[in-house]
Amino acid sequence: MIGQGAVVTDSILWDDVRVEAGSIIQSSILGKGVTVLKGSKIEKGSLIADGVVVGPGARLKKFTRVSRRK
Repeated sequence: MIGQGAVVTDSILWDDVRVEAGSIIQSSILGKGVTVLKGSKIEKGSLIADGVVVGPGARLKKFTRVSRRK
């Protein structure tokens, strides 16, 4: 689901990804079940692992890697 005003360009979104309103995703890969909360920005080359929740209002710089592991 892509929310109102969200922008997704040149990206790969796996199953069950949710991008909330006002978020921007640029040239990145989001794994299964990722949720990008309202107003977040994910810059070019980022990789977000399965099940991660980003935001709200998060700013992930170029080539950021995020997983659920601690």
